[in-house]
Amino acid sequence: MQDEDIFGFAAKASEGIDLSDKVGQFVSLTLVLQDKTVFAFVPEIASTVGMQGFDLFFFSCSEDCAQSLKEALDLERDIYDE
Repeated sequence: MQDEDIFGFAAKASEGIDLSDKVGQFVSLTLVLQDKTVFAFVPEIASTVGMQGFDLFFFSCSEDCAQSLKEALDLERDIYDE
């Protein structure tokens, strides 16, 4: 395997979502508007991401892909949190 860059970003789950039984695992999330399923990692609370208050970490193959995923997640959140 070659050394390759990995891109990603952390996110907070919507209020009321309990991921405590999923720590250290990947979870699937359905993006209804995009008709796609994406996966996110639920970090340990003691991890750097967890200590910063984030509940999920998304991985992607490029900066562009990470940005597109973030925008899709933001759109879904904005629509369903209204």
